[in-house]
Amino acid sequence: MSSQISDSQSGRNRTDKMFLAIAVIIIVATAATLAASVMLNKTYPPSTPVTEIIVDGNLTVNSGSYVYYNFTVFIGHLHPTVQGTFTVSGNDQKIRVYIMDSANFTNWQDTRNASKYYDSGESNSGNITATLPVGNYDLVYDNTFSATPKNVTTQAHSWYIPD
Repeated sequence: MSSQISDSQSGRNRTDKMFLAIAVIIIVATAATLAASVMLNKTYPPSTPVTEIIVDGNLTVNSGSYVYYNFTVFIGHLHPTVQGTFTVSGNDQKIRVYIMDSANFTNWQDTRNASKYYDSGESNSGNITATLPVGNYDLVYDNTFSATPKNVTTQAHSWYIPD
């Protein structure tokens, strides 16, 4: 009878140990699942956009000439955008404003065809806006078509969200 009791107790100990092992596995798996869920659902504060001034003020663009400002969009800039305004002083005074990448700006300077990310057309005022890929750019105030100098009040900035 004593051997039956010890065999029964030994079987119960194994069952208890197995139950305990399964319970520990379930608890650990549940804790890991909850931790992963919390990490995946964690909300991060939105990044603050970075603004960089390209030009801000008054400029004179001589007759038959242009003025330009270089700027760069780097890798890691999310949603890089250029925004701004320009106004030409005086009645019926017009200028053209462009944004071109460096290669197209060189083509334009050499009077070859050039693609533009922004082209105001001949205008006395306007809102500058362009979304740009990574690269080097020029913001151009073009008065090559006119025999009179132009006084331009302008501001333009680029902004992006850091990656």
